[in-house]
Amino acid sequence: MLPRRSVKFDRIRKGPQNPAGPSIARTTHARADAMSIRTAPDDLPHASSPLGDARIILRNQPGAYGCRAVIINRHRALIETSLPGLLPEWFSLAVAPDFRPRPCAVTWRGKRLVKVALFE
Repeated sequence: MLPRRSVKFDRIRKGPQNPAGPSIARTTHARADAMSIRTAPDDLPHASSPLGDARIILRNQPGAYGCRAVIINRHRALIETSLPGLLPEWFSLAVAPDFRPRPCAVTWRGKRLVKVALFE
């Protein structure tokens, strides 16, 4: 039979000596910093810019898929579609009224929304 080892759980080392990770105080401070992060104003569509008609144009596909989108600024757009998980990382987005195709890359995916970076 193996000898028993006594393990003390009542003391937890804090700080850099703890191999398991940062101290509780550091973790709490990091959480407070993460909660105080605010979204930049250019990341959100303005109330005057509702989602409009748009088309997603995939490479090597004959047609385009309908969706709703808004161009947030020169470099970003927000797309609402029923199947965001099936979109490839790169595609073209054509937004009303001109429906000019703009190359874009997915930067964030939600359940129904996709945020993309636009390239001119």
